[in-house]
Amino acid sequence: ARPISVKPAFATAPVGTDSDDPAIVYVPENPSQTIILGTDKSEAPAGGIVGFNLEGKQVFRLGNVDRPNNIDVWSGRIGGRRRHLAVFT
Repeated sequence: ARPISVKPAFATAPVGTDSDDPAIVYVPENPSQTIILGTDKSEAPAGGIVGFNLEGKQVFRLGNVDRPNNIDVWSGRIGGRRRHLAVFT
C-alpha cells in the first residue's frame, strides 16, 4: 500500500504547556461561530482554557487556571434558546 500524506488546512497557534483535550462547541445555526476548546496545562497563572475559531485563530482565553484537564461540552435548549456549557477538571 502506498503511504497517504494528510496535511491540515489550518492549525492553532501553540499555547503554553501540553495543550490537548480538545472539545468542540458546534453551532449548527451558524457554523462560523463554532469554537474549538483546548487546555493549556501550565501552572496558574499561565494555565487556562483557550478557544479557537475554525481557522485556528485564538478568540478567547480563560486564564489563571492551575493545570486544567479534560474538557466536556453539553449543547441543548434552555428556555427555548440553544445553550452551550463547557466544563473541565
